[in-house]
Amino acid sequence: MMEFDKETFQRFNLMGNVAVFSALKQFEATTDCSGLSIKMAISGSEHYRVDRDDYLLEPGSFLLVNNGQQVTCGIKSNSIVKGMCIYLEDEQYRSVLHSICHAEELSPSNDSKVPIPELISDVYQLGRKGLSQLLQQWASHKVNEEIGEEDFLELMEQLALHQLRQHRMMGRLAALQFGTKRELLRRLQMARNFIYDNYDKDIQLEDISRSSCLSKFHLLRSFRDVYQSTPYQSLLQRRVEVAKELLQKGESVQEVASCCGFNTRRSFSRVFKRSTGFTPNEFRKAHDSATSSFAHPHWQASKIA
Repeated sequence: MMEFDKETFQRFNLMGNVAVFSALKQFEATTDCSGLSIKMAISGSEHYRVDRDDYLLEPGSFLLVNNGQQVTCGIKSNSIVKGMCIYLEDEQYRSVLHSICHAEELSPSNDSKVPIPELISDVYQLGRKGLSQLLQQWASHKVNEEIGEEDFLELMEQLALHQLRQHRMMGRLAALQFGTKRELLRRLQMARNFIYDNYDKDIQLEDISRSSCLSKFHLLRSFRDVYQSTPYQSLLQRRVEVAKELLQKGESVQEVASCCGFNTRRSFSRVFKRSTGFTPNEFRKAHDSATSSFAHPHWQASKIA
């Protein structure tokens, strides 16, 4: 890990498996042939131009750049802007991706070919699992730690899984042009994040539509194609997930219903049972019973006569 400046920007684009943490107010540099990299804003804003596309990178998001692209990075701020840029060995990443794509092709006689998808260069919103979770861990803990080969391989694996999911979801969209599919998927992910963050509010389809800049009809149809559920079904699923956590912590059914955006306890109980097969009270009792049994195992020692 090193301090970030124009020289390192140029040099590390030609290398791989290097993590650079930056703390800058003013910066601008261009490379005509970038390395495969993940760029993440920790605080402040960074401006990127990748080939012909412009991106504003802010906290809560990360940018993927493919090998060989033209990249310009710009920072203009009165306060320190902190960022993290991880350069990955392209061939090693492709090897990891190839292994995942061909995970089931273990027989030497199997001649079938699985296409290896290209990395989709774009800005992605940070989620709570997989690649997003790992990047946030790196941003918080890797600044002053040594990063080894196993760390980079783990990151490559999560990146490969992330990209395979993107390609699968894009394949479900009816649009013909790649660029159209990419933009539509980005807006659908914005809609899903809006649902995830506002599960406790009385949000309507109109609110979700506005958050993603899609018409209600286009949102409903495309959301169902990609996620195999409607926005409303996803909202209920998110509410039930949070409700489970709160019930396990001992919150009352009424409190959980209110915290999760349900108008009445009755409507909450109906949705919860339809999703889990248990009423909220039954779910909590089952959890308490399992916890009690684990904490106080029933056993009896045998005496030797």
